[in-house]
Amino acid sequence: MRRKLKFTAFSLLVASALLSGCNTSNTETSQSHETQQLPRVNTVTLSPSDHYLVEREYVGTVQAGQQANLGLELGGKIAQILVDVGDKVTAGDPLIILDKQLLQTQADELSAQQAQITAQLELIEANLKRQKALKKKGFSAESEIDNLNSQRNALRANFRQLAASSAANQLQQQKSTVFAPYDGTISARFVSKGDVVNTGAPTLTLLASTNKEAHIGIPAKQLAKMSEEADWTLRIGNRSYEATLLNPGARVDTGSRTVKLRFGLPQNADVID
Repeated sequence: MRRKLKFTAFSLLVASALLSGCNTSNTETSQSHETQQLPRVNTVTLSPSDHYLVEREYVGTVQAGQQANLGLELGGKIAQILVDVGDKVTAGDPLIILDKQLLQTQADELSAQQAQITAQLELIEANLKRQKALKKKGFSAESEIDNLNSQRNALRANFRQLAASSAANQLQQQKSTVFAPYDGTISARFVSKGDVVNTGAPTLTLLASTNKEAHIGIPAKQLAKMSEEADWTLRIGNRSYEATLLNPGARVDTGSRTVKLRFGLPQNADVID
């Protein structure tokens, strides 16, 4: 009976030691976890200031330095359209051609009339030469020579008039073609082949490929501060460009109550109007 009590007491002692060890392990783990979760902070010494900076961004639009609605100086039927929207053109390229059949017929008629007058002048010159030879022999009257001189002068005047009409006809044929005034891109087309257009009616819109500008509106109260800036950087999409202020603003827009500033962009700026 005493051996059994000793064995029981020994078992209780071992169990107590194990429980004590477990409690110690759990306590250490909990303390380590709490130590790892402690936040770290940085201290900053504050000093008073009479001002602070606020960053502001203003939106705007990119525009071509030149934007022309190309029209015809003469009315007529469109015979050919050589470009379309999105095409890049060079200064002097033909863009639209009118039907020139009537003008070409008039040119042929004027040329025939000039040839007729030239033949008449040759005949009068021959008659004058003959009359002058007869006058030396006393067989020609002075009035006949005067009559021939008058006819020659009238024909010469008619010839000059026909030459002026022929030059006007050639100019009209040249004006029947729309040429690109500068390098650029076609952004709009308003006519189709076969349309009959009036003088000055817009046919194409051409955007210049150089001298691109950015137009940005700012509040009027910020104008004085903005005008003092010397260096300008504009962000277009994900890229930034050094810009030049072209116009500091002239008037306040009644709709947005802002003043529009014009900035010149670099020639290598890859932006679209």
